[in-house]
Amino acid sequence: MSIRSVQLSRSGGIPEVEFIIGDAQLGVYRTYLWDENNASEEIGHGNNVDNVVDRYPLRAPADLENQTISWEILIQAPSTAPGQTYSVSVIIRQDGAVATGGAIQEAGPMSDRTKALVGFARFQLV
Repeated sequence: MSIRSVQLSRSGGIPEVEFIIGDAQLGVYRTYLWDENNASEEIGHGNNVDNVVDRYPLRAPADLENQTISWEILIQAPSTAPGQTYSVSVIIRQDGAVATGGAIQEAGPMSDRTKALVGFARFQLV
């Protein structure tokens, strides 16, 4: 399994993570921060069918060095019609700009009515 690298400015503001689930599919997600001892803390969860913004502040950059963020996303097609596709974006921003390595996107056909995605990224300070 590959762990992506996301670069944050040591002197920048508190970064945030946002989840976007598209292609008219229903989706839920959870996201965690993991420290170097593999202790985790849930930092957010939600879905794409409510009116709540799916964006969460993280911690000060100094507190994120060498930490890992993970996410679990479950997607369900609202119908069984053939040709269903999915798209997911996980965006990590700092000071309003997408961090280097912080635009994570996945899309494709749904071979079944559901799709499960798991991802990881490790923070590096520059």
